Amino acid sequence: MGTIEPVWLNTLLGVILPFIIQWLKNNNWKREWKFLFALIISIVVGIVSAYFTNNLLFDVEKIMGTITYIFAVSQIIYNLFKDGIEKLSP
Repeated sequence: MGTIEPVWLNTLLGVILPFIIQWLKNNNWKREWKFLFALIISIVVGIVSAYFTNNLLFDVEKIMGTITYIFAVSQIIYNLFKDGIEKLSP
């Protein structure tokens, strides 16, 4: 079995994470709590991803990079679907 490519896995996780978070979160929460919930989920998923891509070798830079990448992709996907793709076009 080959190793999992980190960029491929992190992009996939970042794309599906907004849908999972939307399903799990409470709609009555304040905006700050929703953001904090998404951040915590991204941190947990980032650590798990770093483990499966062999980047969890006490290299804080790689772990933080993984978490940041997953969170950034998930926020982009979330905003695309929340605001609608048509709002982005000029």
